[in-house]
Amino acid sequence: LDDALGRLAATRRSLSARFPADLKLPQPTTACGALGASALACGLWGPSAYRRGAGLVRGLRFWRLALPIYAEYRLTQRLLQGRGEEERQHRWDNLHRRHAPRIMRLALNLRGFYVKLGQVASTRRDMFPGPWIDELRGLQGEHPELLARPVREVHRTLRRELGPRMEALKDLQARPLGAAATAQVHRARLAASGQAVVVKVQYPEAERLYRQ
Repeated sequence: LDDALGRLAATRRSLSARFPADLKLPQPTTACGALGASALACGLWGPSAYRRGAGLVRGLRFWRLALPIYAEYRLTQRLLQGRGEEERQHRWDNLHRRHAPRIMRLALNLRGFYVKLGQVASTRRDMFPGPWIDELRGLQGEHPELLARPVREVHRTLRRELGPRMEALKDLQARPLGAAATAQVHRARLAASGQAVVVKVQYPEAERLYRQ
C-alpha cells in the first residue's frame, strides 16, 4: 500500500509538470490519473499473481469503472479554461458531489486493496476533494453494513475453518461490530461458560484480492 501511494504521489507530480506553471490542475483530475496509474503499475510490477494476469485484469476492471469519471474531469477542465473563478468553483463542486458516490461504488465493487486505498484517501484532503473525502469516510468502519457479508456467509466460513470446534461458539450476532477491507467482527458467546467473546472472520477471498 505504501508503495502504491508513493507511485500515486509521483504520478500526480508528473502530470502536474506537463502543464504550464500558471495552470493549476484540479485535484480530482490528477488524483484519478494517479489512482489509475497506481492500479496498472501494481499490475505490471506487483507480486506473482499479477504476472499470471489476474492483477492486470483487475487493473483493467478499475479503468472500466474509473475512465468515464476521469474523462469527464478532464473535459470539464478544458471547458472551464478562461472562465470566472466563481463559475469554475461552482462547476467543480457539482462534479465532485456527483462523482463521490461513484468513487465509493468503485471501491466497494473491487474491494480488497481498493477499499484500503479508499480508507487512506479519505484522510488526504491535500489530494482529494471534500465530497470524495466525506463519501469515502464511510469505509473507515463507522458503517460496517457497507462492507459486511451476510451472516450466512460468516457461518459458512466458520464451519469450514473450525469444523467441529464451531460448537464451542453460540449466539453469534447477525449484526457485525465492524467490517473492513479483509474481515468483519461479530459478538458471540462461548457455549461452555457463556463468556462474551468477539469473533473476527476473514473474507475467503481477502488474500487473493490483495495479491491482485
